[in-house]
Amino acid sequence: MRFLFEEIRRALSSFIAGSHHVLMLLACEPEHSPLVLKTIDSLEEDPNVSDIILVFGHAFENVFSYVDKAIESLREQSEQLNAELAKRGDPALPALPAELRDSLSSPMQRMIRAMEYVRSVVPGGRRVVWIFHPFQIQHSDSYLQLTAFVRRSLDEKALRGTRVIARDSVASPVLASLAKDDRKVRVYKPDLDPEALEKKLNAQASNPGLPAEEQAQIHMMLAGMDVANKQFDRALARNQELLGYFFHSGQNHNQSIVLNNIGDLHYIQGKFAEAQGWYEKAIGVAVELKSLPLVLYQSLNLGHALLMQRQFDEALVYYAAAEKLAHASNVPVYEIQSLEQIGRLKQEAGQTNEAAQAWEKAAELSKKLEYEAGQQAMLERLRGLYKQMGQNDKLKVCEKTLSELASR
Repeated sequence: MRFLFEEIRRALSSFIAGSHHVLMLLACEPEHSPLVLKTIDSLEEDPNVSDIILVFGHAFENVFSYVDKAIESLREQSEQLNAELAKRGDPALPALPAELRDSLSSPMQRMIRAMEYVRSVVPGGRRVVWIFHPFQIQHSDSYLQLTAFVRRSLDEKALRGTRVIARDSVASPVLASLAKDDRKVRVYKPDLDPEALEKKLNAQASNPGLPAEEQAQIHMMLAGMDVANKQFDRALARNQELLGYFFHSGQNHNQSIVLNNIGDLHYIQGKFAEAQGWYEKAIGVAVELKSLPLVLYQSLNLGHALLMQRQFDEALVYYAAAEKLAHASNVPVYEIQSLEQIGRLKQEAGQTNEAAQAWEKAAELSKKLEYEAGQQAMLERLRGLYKQMGQNDKLKVCEKTLSELASR
């Protein structure tokens, strides 16, 4: 993965440091954005990078709300910085201009005024990089108008040393017209779609100059892609090679992960007994490492494999262990999953009261998390169980809550 980070980082750094381009159109779909954003984070956190990088990733519902949220984010960052300056005994930054708080004025002008304010408080030798990275763009015309207005303003003296990166869609580009006949606009499309990424990874996997550790990480990614492409034999071969490498290099944590991955590979093919064996090996290594996260996740997987073989008592042991580990580790999502399966097994055994207790606890946890999908799923299970048990009072409350959830 390091080579991908370095490739993206080189492209972003050359744009920021260059003197020719002022606007970069980042052609990248939301689902391919995490790697780009992580690279941007690495630039922000690099002590050798003195440039100021401001990222605005909220949805572009309309130009007013987008600018409002950008300025609110800027205000919060300014307050945090002033608190740090006060601790050091340094003077605070000048207050944000009053007109930035006027949400009824032109959002275009407010954005430019905000950019001018930041440029005025940042020393001239440091560049300021504004990154518009909305994951959702609901009004493409407004997004284009805002970005075009910003582009024109970047030629003004007050914004000298300011750069802007704006995310655009690959499949349905919104900003492409801005690059036409404008030599100060650069288009950058990192090849992160599955086909291009797989091609790059395959090329790097056989690179003799690449460290063995990085080659192993690449093969782990390729094994996942093989599974997605239903090339199960190839995925198994990769994982077996990885298992040997991690065993001989003493990397027990990765060894446990690969053992679990081989279990997953058998599970998705319906080979539940084989999956069980690999999950058991994975847990054995994880227990020796005293890695609670690995034991938790793998206990759930082993429970699933046993359940599919109708080994209910054995499955219950692992689901109960997963519930306790999830509670102790404060991972409520896995606790909910464990409780759901415990309820299923208790119901299968005719222990309806115990089943109801498990699902009620899972429903309450989901409510606390504001995880409505989980709460609804548990209440639907409880509705059928309450009918079976003749608990009409609980049934009425359950149906009322389900109705309220459905109306939201």
